Amino acid sequence: SLAGACASGAPPVYALSGAVTVGAYPAVGTVWATVPSGYRVVTVGHRHYYAVDGIFYHRVGGRYVVVGAPVGATVRRLPAGARVVKVRGRRYHTFHGAYYRYDARKRIWLVVAP
Repeated sequence: SLAGACASGAPPVYALSGAVTVGAYPAVGTVWATVPSGYRVVTVGHRHYYAVDGIFYHRVGGRYVVVGAPVGATVRRLPAGARVVKVRGRRYHTFHGAYYRYDARKRIWLVVAP
């Protein structure tokens, strides 16, 4: 069971067909043996992430851990399913816990802290 697999404190490792999901997406902390195909490398500071459909992965050892979208990351288009929200009067798009603002000058979406 999932609870038993996590009892040791180490996150469980899942194959693509058996991942823990939140809705249709893997939960933060889920560990993958490989990053899903179609990823794009996103660098924030000196850290490299792998982004696929709005989900970010960080390599830890030989595994890939699902992480929250890092503030400062940029993507060319919003993930499908992103929705509009207002925080303190400002409009954002949100997806899987991340907030995005569009930079019209650079024509990119930026992960921000609202």
